[in-house]
Amino acid sequence: MSFACLPIELVRKICTYLQLPAWCALRLTCRSLYNITFDSFRRVFRSISVLCTSGGLCQLYELSMHEGIRQHVEELRLVPELFNGEYEMPPYGFAYWDCIRLALKKQRQQQPEEYSASAHVSQYYQDFRFVMKDHRRILKSPTAIRVLRHCMSRFVNLTTVGLRYRPAEGSRDSICLRWRSLTDDLGFPPKFPKEFRRHEWISREQDRAFCFLVRALIASGQNVKHLSTCGKH
Repeated sequence: MSFACLPIELVRKICTYLQLPAWCALRLTCRSLYNITFDSFRRVFRSISVLCTSGGLCQLYELSMHEGIRQHVEELRLVPELFNGEYEMPPYGFAYWDCIRLALKKQRQQQPEEYSASAHVSQYYQDFRFVMKDHRRILKSPTAIRVLRHCMSRFVNLTTVGLRYRPAEGSRDSICLRWRSLTDDLGFPPKFPKEFRRHEWISREQDRAFCFLVRALIASGQNVKHLSTCGKH
């Protein structure tokens, strides 16, 4: 018996145990599974986070225009910083980040004949600078505020907005827009281990993101019940 032939209720129950990437892959296997899992799948979007980048806002806008999903969004949170706000990291310091070392190790294993540490670090650094420039621009952009305002107004059941530090990528309880695609684009994830946190830099980025969020919220006219920050930072 094929998986698609199981009772619909059982298929939907099984899907609730899947991580988001696995769920998406399952839905693409055949039209039958795509259709019978849609009702359960859209509930995954009850709580979403979004990276403060142009790509993150684009994905959020597309989500807000989806009639079958937007009504299920109840919680919306911005991820206020990338790389702990390390905007001006010089190349010699960048090369010693753990995430870069892991990315270089992966490249060496996958492409040993074409591997060049200096060339790969240079490319990673250029990509990093581009992403951080885009991130800073978004937090200061009136157009980005209007896009976020539009998205908020489209989420008719929105009850909670706020910030989220270090989102859990691919969890069953919340998804983070642009996290996976940005990791693929960069070749390494846009985060640090907890021990690298620097309170003053994180607070600075959270202040900017919170102002960005509140301005969009006021303009949207949404009457939310909860406004959250990132705890003690």
